[in-house]
Amino acid sequence: MAIDFYTVRGAGGRPRALVVEEFVLRDDFTAAALDSAGFDGSWWSSAAYSRLLRTDATMPVSPVSRPDAQEAYRNLGGDRLPPDAVLRERFADRTIFTEVPPLRLRPDDGRRFYRLLFARDLDERHLAGLIASLRLSPVDDPRVEDPRVVARTVTEQATWELRRVGGLAWSIDVTSDAAAAVGPLLGAAMATARGHGLIPVTVERFA
Repeated sequence: MAIDFYTVRGAGGRPRALVVEEFVLRDDFTAAALDSAGFDGSWWSSAAYSRLLRTDATMPVSPVSRPDAQEAYRNLGGDRLPPDAVLRERFADRTIFTEVPPLRLRPDDGRRFYRLLFARDLDERHLAGLIASLRLSPVDDPRVEDPRVVARTVTEQATWELRRVGGLAWSIDVTSDAAAAVGPLLGAAMATARGHGLIPVTVERFA
């Protein structure tokens, strides 16, 4: 998958650290590992710090684009942000995700069912923006729907559901019978969610 960038802000909103991450995927597109490195004037690598970004809801962290990461890198004392191949050389502490067989939550109909899990909450503006960007339709009647599902759409390629998980987490559930298209679909969904402030946690497969 692509390199992801995050800024951790300090006093006055100035960047305190730049975090660089990349998910390692298995052949079935589930998450096998997460590589990460940080820069705060010098480079370091810490799997524990990446976990903290996802578990400490008070931590002032934001997903950013490469141009914004370049600006943060310069503000932290760097010059030109290295290309992806060089950034990957900074990864020295990997988070490993245990491989488990798909946990089937529905009858086997030959379709693949994935869950992209995200940390952080969405305010009303970012929620509306994410629903619009994914071209979902809000689910309006919780009496007849799973109350955790807030939006859904069905296309020729896949069924998409945006689901609330607990109080401070979200998931995008993708069900598709087009196995060859799953990778791009999941990558696009993850990038879109990051663009609205969510932090990817893992990619799971349930069928």
